[in-house]
Amino acid sequence: MCAAGEPTTRRRCSAACWNSSSAAATRRLDIALVQHGLGDDEQALASLEKAWQERAVDLERLSWDPLWKNLRTHPRDRAILKKMNLSERLHEDYH
Repeated sequence: MCAAGEPTTRRRCSAACWNSSSAAATRRLDIALVQHGLGDDEQALASLEKAWQERAVDLERLSWDPLWKNLRTHPRDRAILKKMNLSERLHEDYH
């Protein structure tokens, strides 16, 4: 959608997409990943819970992405996946 039009129009469109609530939620997910990578799992989980509240698009990655593997046994992580109605089996298949 943002690829068409004049450069100024594309920049405005891109900025609008970046500032949308779904983009903010996706950024929160990215922040959580950095926090998790730094070993700050409590902060990562708080960010993930906020991302869920904000309806982050890619939050289902928690159930299969290897980057989140070490967090999957945490009860707060499991609670987030349960809120998203992801099956326990799917979650456990990727331990």
